[in-house]
Amino acid sequence: MNSIQEIEQQPATSTQIPILDLHQFTLSDLTGKQAIANQLLQAIQKVGCFYLKNCVPQNAIDQTFTKANDFFALPEAEKRQLAWKDGAALGYFYTKYNGDFREAFVFGEAVLTDHIETDSPVALQVHQHLANHPAFSDAIQQLFIACHEAGDRILKAISIALNLPESYFSDRHPQAADYGLLHRYYEVSEPPQPGEARFEEHTDWGSLSLLFQDENGGLEVCTNAGEWIAAPPLPNTPIVFIADVMQRWTNDQLPATKHRVLMPANARIPERYSLAFFLSPGDNTEIACIETCLDAGESPKYPPILTKEYYQQKTEDLAKRFNNPQ
Repeated sequence: MNSIQEIEQQPATSTQIPILDLHQFTLSDLTGKQAIANQLLQAIQKVGCFYLKNCVPQNAIDQTFTKANDFFALPEAEKRQLAWKDGAALGYFYTKYNGDFREAFVFGEAVLTDHIETDSPVALQVHQHLANHPAFSDAIQQLFIACHEAGDRILKAISIALNLPESYFSDRHPQAADYGLLHRYYEVSEPPQPGEARFEEHTDWGSLSLLFQDENGGLEVCTNAGEWIAAPPLPNTPIVFIADVMQRWTNDQLPATKHRVLMPANARIPERYSLAFFLSPGDNTEIACIETCLDAGESPKYPPILTKEYYQQKTEDLAKRFNNPQ
């Protein structure tokens, strides 16, 4: 693993964001794992996010982006047969809200398994679509498993860094709670308006997010010091964000990473693809302040809450925001 000091001396990366490699984490003894965990914690506390090398087979990345291109090239009517509805956060959606020009395809374990168990018509349709496109299905299946395994190593490293049992977080993050999201940002032929974004400033909802980008970039992250910096695409290397649940769990010691996708000031802005992978605790997991994240005499900032209850609150708050824009 590169130390942060070594990373800062690598001009080829052109980024202030640390580049980590957890490949050796599972092979190390406790002392080695502790050293790696401390470097990961330092990266999160120094910047708020990091790049992760050697975590997903390159073939799965390439094939997923290629098949994403094929999917988004389908006729609009065919894509909308897979559109979100009935509260199912799976399938196809698109939006042009507030300069946010994009469409997306969301998948999870529920639509990748050969033994799908769901009452959702959309999930069944998405499952059937993937079954009819085995190369697409195989690519995202490989990527799904590899991203979960990478996330599992990150969660174990965070547990060790916070003086918890190694499996504390990973035991609470079933693969069935993971989601993948393929994004296509539309080509824009007109220069952007001041402040216009492809994806406005936000944090993610779960515990961790892995984000792969194509070469067009545009991603920026807000450091823990409040500075917005570029997060350029690195070949075969996702960037890892801390998300809202982890911030709540750790009493703000690991703050969620604010990020956005800006519109470059060009007359013509090419389309952009990205792939996000979200790790979340199980629905009935209690998110309560971790004792090792409390200083002497300090009280938890948030009351205990189940994951599903927290997401319901977030959904209601989001609905209020869109129904009552400022």
